[in-house]
Amino acid sequence: MVLMIPDFLPYKKIWVYMTGVLEILVAPGLLLPQTKTITAILLIVFLILILPANIEAARKKVNLSKGDFTGPGLEYLKLRVPIQLILIAWTYWFCLR
Repeated sequence: MVLMIPDFLPYKKIWVYMTGVLEILVAPGLLLPQTKTITAILLIVFLILILPANIEAARKKVNLSKGDFTGPGLEYLKLRVPIQLILIAWTYWFCLR
């Protein structure tokens, strides 16, 4: 996952760990009525903010399975971007509307 982080960001491993912890913390936040709205908003912002990392990974041809640069390149975005949009829409639909 470190390979996905854009070059301008320092401490790449820390970013990977922080986003992983954030993803784990989101689940209970979406389940609790008192935190569902704010968690959903923050999750949508998070999903928007990590999209550049996915674009960077595709541009660099990152292969997450192998941890090298033999990935499919921009072809990856044909699947990843729609999935990202579906996740954003799904979060909005079930938590905010």
